[in-house]
Amino acid sequence: MSPLSSQDATYAAFVLALQQQRGIGPVTIHRLLASIPSPEALETFPREQLMHRLKGIPRVSQLIHFLYTPENLQEAMAKGHAALQTYAKRGIHLLTPQMHHYPRNFLRLPEATRPLILYAYGHLEVLQQPFIAFLGKSTLAPQPFEHAQQLMMHVLERGYHLAGGVRTGFDVVLHKLANGRPSLMVSDAGFARIPPPLRPYVVQNIRRGGLLLSTFPMEQEFYPHQIQDQIRVLGLLSQGLVWAYTPASTIERQAYDTCQQMQIPQILLPEHTSPTTALEALMHLPPPPA
Repeated sequence: MSPLSSQDATYAAFVLALQQQRGIGPVTIHRLLASIPSPEALETFPREQLMHRLKGIPRVSQLIHFLYTPENLQEAMAKGHAALQTYAKRGIHLLTPQMHHYPRNFLRLPEATRPLILYAYGHLEVLQQPFIAFLGKSTLAPQPFEHAQQLMMHVLERGYHLAGGVRTGFDVVLHKLANGRPSLMVSDAGFARIPPPLRPYVVQNIRRGGLLLSTFPMEQEFYPHQIQDQIRVLGLLSQGLVWAYTPASTIERQAYDTCQQMQIPQILLPEHTSPTTALEALMHLPPPPA
């Protein structure tokens, strides 16, 4: 991937500068960027008008003060550009919705819910391959664990690549079974928070042409609600989702329902008597909308 253009670098640094502000979340940043897509836009945008457009969001007064205090914004932008340089040295790509490599399927999302920045480490070209994503958990019973592994092998034999998380023993098995074929890893936290036991598998996957993705800032810790975003990303980048268990928690059900609403094909493995019947159902799923 070529270096960021000046315009892309400014946008990414601006988003990073905003993310550094305490209490400023992605919803607020999306609302702000709809009016102020760059620091330069502040020069001609009245302070009072921006205050009106952001009315009702938490900490709006502090945000407006930050934006219209030149030395504060300049310092934050400098930190943002420095972070971009650090990421580039580490081989980490930052993708924004305006960029060519930003996954086109993400544009199906309402603008206010699209990832502002997608952190990518590895080989972006692997996204051109067809993936089947597998969702498991550390408490999975032996039989569904075995069925999931058998189904993974069938999927690989059909020419698909595997996609999954980077947290549990289930994820370790998934990426081991890839057997030399590049896989897609989607983290439910920032790259710096990937559990140490799984990091060797990340390195192995990158070396064989795979990719690690996250929608979360580098130092973002794991919180359970972030699983929903991880599953949505896996669904959008795959031909189908295979749940090795029945989603039971509120977060899991919300993730399942969100993917259903986006017409992302899904299979609940416990509803099938064997991996073979699950494979047949998976192969007959309609492709996700283009």
